[in-house]
Amino acid sequence: MIILYRLYMDSIGAPLWFTCIISIIFVFFVYVAVRSVIGDILKEPVKILHEKGDPSPLFDITNEMLGYKLNSIDRQEILIDHCVALREMGETEKVLELLKSINIDKFPQTSSYIKFIYYNNLSDVYNLLGDYDQAEIWFEKSVAIYNDIKLKKVKN
Repeated sequence: MIILYRLYMDSIGAPLWFTCIISIIFVFFVYVAVRSVIGDILKEPVKILHEKGDPSPLFDITNEMLGYKLNSIDRQEILIDHCVALREMGETEKVLELLKSINIDKFPQTSSYIKFIYYNNLSDVYNLLGDYDQAEIWFEKSVAIYNDIKLKKVKN
């Protein structure tokens, strides 16, 4: 596809710099579209979990999505949603193992919103497992991030 695009741009006499700029814009829009699709795919299973208390659809879709080649940020978000489904299924030990494997702090590009959700879930799992000291540590970290979030829309 890229080769065909470059050949077309050459055939109309477009300079290389113009081809590169258009390519970067195209990649950006594809990235935004993929991020939007991931969110849309997860909306219905999350709604079913909240309204009916059934984690199966969320578990199934996140399990399938984790089999795809994803960038680190998308993988983090899907894994966190997968952990939410597992938590509702009573798999707290597995949830803890998976959340700890994410190591969200090594990805500086992770949004504050996702970090808040991650730390809050980690606090919840430690609380369920009876490790109240760890639960408190992660809860305090999630509250600190929540307080740093500027946009009211994001906080809600």
